Amino acid sequence: MPIVARSSVRILAALVVLVALLPIGCNGESPIAPSTVYPIHHDHPSWAPSSRVAYLDRGIVTVNADGSYIEDPDLRGVWIAFTQADSFEFFLRGGDCPAWSPDTSRIAVTVDGALFVATVPDGNLTLITAGHRDHHPAWSPDGTRLCWYRSSGDEAGLWIHDTIADSTYAIPAGEADMQDM
Repeated sequence: MPIVARSSVRILAALVVLVALLPIGCNGESPIAPSTVYPIHHDHPSWAPSSRVAYLDRGIVTVNADGSYIEDPDLRGVWIAFTQADSFEFFLRGGDCPAWSPDTSRIAVTVDGALFVATVPDGNLTLITAGHRDHHPAWSPDGTRLCWYRSSGDEAGLWIHDTIADSTYAIPAGEADMQDM
């Protein structure tokens, strides 16, 4: 019995050494670069009830092993993926943070901190806000209002735009949970 125990210990020790050496390359360095951070290529997905997804594509065409990358500015913007057809199409150059309206006739987007509503499928833009840093729009369930976060100075916080009344107002701090959104 002691012979079996010794041979088991030797096998286990050999395995531990082998596993410890696996991440070491031929030159003694790890081939894995744990500090390499790769860019986010696609971001801010928004589902439509019709099996479409609007998303930001950063236009990245090449990513190098060190994490550096090359962008094509003509490809940066909002794209629409048709999930049932495994296809996609370019929708809006430069847009970010897309959000489908509940009836899928419009997509709210931000462009350089301004908030727009784009009609689908033509992409015609209506300016909602400008001169601020507005992000992450979201539609009310009935599609009559937009809510977003503004991150500029004294006006930072949640804002709402009523598309019927064409009015925009801030939700006072501490009252966001009491508003009917």
